[in-house]
Amino acid sequence: MPRRTAFSLVELLLALFMMGIVGAASLPLLFSFFSFYDLARDGASCTFRGEQVLAALEPYALGAGLGMPSSGEAFEEAFTSPPGAPGIPYRSWGVVELSQKGQRLRLVSGIPLGEGALKQTVITRKESSLELSAPLPEFGKRCPCYAFPASGIPFFNVRSLGKTLTLRSSRSETVHAFDEIHGVFAAEIYLGGTTLYLRLYSEGVPVVQPLASFVAGFHCEYQEESSLLSVFLLVRSSRKRSRSHPQEIPGWNFSWPSTYDPAYYHGVFSRSWRIRN
Repeated sequence: MPRRTAFSLVELLLALFMMGIVGAASLPLLFSFFSFYDLARDGASCTFRGEQVLAALEPYALGAGLGMPSSGEAFEEAFTSPPGAPGIPYRSWGVVELSQKGQRLRLVSGIPLGEGALKQTVITRKESSLELSAPLPEFGKRCPCYAFPASGIPFFNVRSLGKTLTLRSSRSETVHAFDEIHGVFAAEIYLGGTTLYLRLYSEGVPVVQPLASFVAGFHCEYQEESSLLSVFLLVRSSRKRSRSHPQEIPGWNFSWPSTYDPAYYHGVFSRSWRIRN
């Protein structure tokens, strides 16, 4: 009968010793993997928030000034309500306005409502009727002003009944057949702490809503010669890291105001739009 033997105590200790050496050598590699995973997760969350904010701003940037005068005086005159029409709180803004060293952005934009004028109509300071291809959506019926890209001034909303709009304007202006109607919305974007807010003027009373949290910096630039609007976002991770993030972040100028903290991961996101009016 064959003799059965087991591992000796020395052999077991030697095996445990060798496993300890291998484990100790592989621990740094394992921790580096976890560190890379955390970095990737922080980068993905920052990218999601940054792209989400830029996508929310894009309709207002693309529609800025559509069917409206571009110069400040003419803009204010066009939004000066005729007698009997509601006052427009943003009539002194202009199409694009920056304040607080580029930290606050104001845009007056035409947002498409999906319908068009059935025939050419002249709108005057008195009440004038305009026939549309279909009734406007509910939020569109409540807009205080409308714009048409081929016209030069906005029109004040008096009534909306079915496919018929009753409009007034600061002076006589033609709405051309098949031109698409746009609701005039004024958007004010600003940073409060680490939350980016949107104040929207659509029905006379402004509505404030948060766009994104964990935003460390918001900066805007507008070149009037080329009508180019640029927006820069410095977005940070939601949790602190064990190691500090590098001080230099490509795409962000640290002369711009921010709440940068090297203990967090940061990402910079930017987009430029050409104002078309």
